[in-house]
Amino acid sequence: TNCRSCHANPPAFGAPMSLVAWDDFHAKAVSTPSKTVAELVLARTHDAVRPMPQPPRPRLGPSDQKIIDDWIAAGAPEGKATCPATTPEPVDAAPPPVDLPPDCPNVRLRPAKPFTMSATTDDEYVCFGVDVDVPAKRHVIRIAPFIDNTTITHHALVYMSSTAEDPNPHPCPSGGVTGRRIVYAWAPGGEPFDLPPAAGLPIEGRAHFVVQMHYSNLRHLAGQTDQSGVDLCATSALRPNDADVMAVGSTQFSIAP
Repeated sequence: TNCRSCHANPPAFGAPMSLVAWDDFHAKAVSTPSKTVAELVLARTHDAVRPMPQPPRPRLGPSDQKIIDDWIAAGAPEGKATCPATTPEPVDAAPPPVDLPPDCPNVRLRPAKPFTMSATTDDEYVCFGVDVDVPAKRHVIRIAPFIDNTTITHHALVYMSSTAEDPNPHPCPSGGVTGRRIVYAWAPGGEPFDLPPAAGLPIEGRAHFVVQMHYSNLRHLAGQTDQSGVDLCATSALRPNDADVMAVGSTQFSIAP
């Protein structure tokens, strides 16, 4: 329930291995061949810095974590019995539906051409720019992912920029860039971002968007191309307030246990 959306057979979203059969857990780990997959599953499900499942998906609940811990501690034995019925972990209720204009999404951020990933590259950050021209001020009220290739796409970020960016996919730094502010982030399990009813993200004249894609190809698959992007809902029915994003502080935080 928590893992198979990425660690399926075949794996998706850049995951290097499946987690659907007993043999999968006893195989050598792709990233650390000296360890088994089961050993890394135990480590990563307890890792507060690099957790699995990855955000925005929730961490394992206490009862599910104990099942995994006890099984791996026993050597991850192969079971023969039928699994008993269990009560699923509680999950958050689905958000209420959002009332969007009938023409949405009406702005699509896509690269000018598909990105092709090398079979010899483990992971790569790729950016492309899209300029959006609007005759009068509009409010962006929803930002939603459009994922083309679920095999290698790991996550995506959307920036608004003070300058235009090359519309063709090209390598770019993994971090932020001066003159850009992040307005959306997507990872597997992420949902569209709906702004609160009192505000919308303003665009007027020519708006410069930059989409940064992170691709993962740890299995070194050949022939992987992608044209993922983002869909926007921009409305001329302006909301009472303009929304914006403010970043403060540093990335170099050290918080004591």
